[in-house]
Amino acid sequence: MQLISTTKPTLDQLSFHIRSIDHISDSFVSPQWEWIPTLQQEEEYVWIYVIQGQGTAIIQSQSVPWSSGKSWIIRPGREIHFNHTGIEHMELYVVTFDVINHTQRVPEYYDQWLEDGAEEIIIYPPLRLQQQLDDLYQHYLQKDFTSLEQLYAYDCQLLFQQIFRTVLEARLSSNRWSDVTQAVQSTINMIHLHYAEEWTVNRLALLSDVPIWQYSTIFQTLTGFKPLEYLTQLRVEKAKQLLLTFPKRLLREIALEVGFKDEYYFSRQFRKLEGLTPKQYTRHAVQHVMVRDWTGHQVQIPLAPQRIIYYGDTLGDLLVLGIIPVGSNLSDHIQMISPSIDEQIVEIGFPVDIEKVKTLSPDVIIFSHTDENKYDQLSAIAPTLTFNSWDRLDHRLQLLGQWFNRSKEADKWLSSYHREVTQMWSELQAIIATGTTASVLTIEQGTRLFVMGNIGLSSWICHHQGFEYVPAMRRVIEAQRGYKEIEPGHLAEYTGDYIFMLLSAEPQAREEAYRVMNSPLWQNLKAVRNQNVYVLEANPWNYGDAYTQKKLINQFKKMLLNADSFQQIANTT
Repeated sequence: MQLISTTKPTLDQLSFHIRSIDHISDSFVSPQWEWIPTLQQEEEYVWIYVIQGQGTAIIQSQSVPWSSGKSWIIRPGREIHFNHTGIEHMELYVVTFDVINHTQRVPEYYDQWLEDGAEEIIIYPPLRLQQQLDDLYQHYLQKDFTSLEQLYAYDCQLLFQQIFRTVLEARLSSNRWSDVTQAVQSTINMIHLHYAEEWTVNRLALLSDVPIWQYSTIFQTLTGFKPLEYLTQLRVEKAKQLLLTFPKRLLREIALEVGFKDEYYFSRQFRKLEGLTPKQYTRHAVQHVMVRDWTGHQVQIPLAPQRIIYYGDTLGDLLVLGIIPVGSNLSDHIQMISPSIDEQIVEIGFPVDIEKVKTLSPDVIIFSHTDENKYDQLSAIAPTLTFNSWDRLDHRLQLLGQWFNRSKEADKWLSSYHREVTQMWSELQAIIATGTTASVLTIEQGTRLFVMGNIGLSSWICHHQGFEYVPAMRRVIEAQRGYKEIEPGHLAEYTGDYIFMLLSAEPQAREEAYRVMNSPLWQNLKAVRNQNVYVLEANPWNYGDAYTQKKLINQFKKMLLNADSFQQIANTT
């Protein structure tokens, strides 16, 4: 498929295909944040939608302010710089997509869809669009967790088409929505600035010059709430901030400051929305902290939780911080770490056994998955935090440190770990030249062949001082995917100068691994011909948690320096 820019096609002659979607929040960036997209191929468009926050964007050398609800589409090859300058929480979606021109016999990438380098798109209603993007993001994450990967990828395309139709509709109307809708939106902005004033629906409708019956309908479409319901929720949110900032202030003063006439009505509305009186909320908040999890939930957790349950792949992250959960799903791996620890942790099953979780009476649950149905079941038991076990090790430990008041422990452990990793690669430079590539393979679930991405062994042997990923895997890594399933016929494309084959404990998968390694296709691979193949047990070598990674550093170094005895070393873990 080639890039063209000849005659301008009509909309019905184009198709739009999603490549990736990223959810970016200030949980993972610094207050003064700058983002420059890395566009690996010149045909890739970028669509940015701001959910929350404010700052300045530099697009094609022009500085423009950005804030909640702003949206841009950027042409291929362009750069955009975002600076997060406000104290407000920052959150946005970044979607990359292709535009395909079907006017020719062979479809071609089309880079002239936008006349300018970037174009701002105003989209209403913002709440509905955000919900659609949330849904798309969850589907995008899920497509690698199932044997039906292609079906999930297809679902992503369908959802993207539905969402992008809204974008196209907004663009075709030249970004000018009806005066009526903009007038209602202006009163919503006014409420946010002057929430303590006395507001009625009649007054808001008069200010917008929109009939009252039409005003309420448009307001609810834009916000999801009736006008006075929205105002009450906004006032209660402002009151919560004041209660936490000034816990000794009189309720009467706080009620008046946010717009309630008296403290009794304020208390009734507060309890109706929060399930607690203002005083109860303040006492509870003093002993808790509000945190934001991987998938965007705002969750109140105890300052010093005693009974944590962990469900995911990186239990060792908690262990290195001195946190031993009461329950987990990794009993086999725990036993390899320490039999004494194994006796303290109750197995909760895979998939998670909800009834078993209830019996453990947790005060916090860490859930390393994006299944919202399961999340709802768990959060009904205890405060539940989704956790990205595929994120970088540094990010994972720092986040856990923030959540559980172990930041000093996290920094100390990471400092020690990076010293050991740097020392290891320094000693291996004699046998690993710059630019040497490596691939980690495994066969699981019967006969399915996977190349590992940003989890397990692959996540730490591909290092700026060590091995590099093969070119075919770079897109997988940029998308933060844990692995990619391939056919054996594509092994040459996805294997590098070194191969690390991880053997599953599953008999059928293990047998298939040996069959593949005895095939002519395997014998012709560059790494095999050069005798740079290492066959290892998947447990523990494919675990990417902090405890296991640090434990394997010396064993990995010895394995490469003493290639003849690697099988014996690998089996001593």
